[in-house]
Amino acid sequence: MRMTRPGWAVTRDHVEAVVQVVELERKEKDVLVIHWLENGTYYLVNEDTGSMSLPAKGGDGIYHVTGRVCLAKEMQLELLLGRLEQLLKLRPEELKVLVCPLPRFLGDCCKEHERAPEEKKAEGERQLKELWKMRRGIKSFLFKRKIC
Repeated sequence: MRMTRPGWAVTRDHVEAVVQVVELERKEKDVLVIHWLENGTYYLVNEDTGSMSLPAKGGDGIYHVTGRVCLAKEMQLELLLGRLEQLLKLRPEELKVLVCPLPRFLGDCCKEHERAPEEKKAEGERQLKELWKMRRGIKSFLFKRKIC
């Protein structure tokens, strides 16, 4: 049973809508798999200004990655998980699986933004390190909030 819709961001309204569906349609002993962290955790870093923004599709429907990609850290991650907290705390006696993000944007988006193989490899290694730190941050959040 799909409880969210493609393109939904982790907002309080969307989380509340998913919680309502879960409450109505979930059966005893169902395992809730939450795979919702991908889009809200990756940011493109503007190398000129240092500012970060969520990746967005261009007019051609492609996510153009023109610089480095970083993951949500500390406050950004805490805010994101805080919005998910209502879903994470739902039916505490039942099993939930929170799927952590995987490396993304490692391939070239187009010929115009093509990168050298060693640059892609370095980007993948850096993302894996950031993902490891993110997993520790998620675990810390869950323990602090007594969710697990």
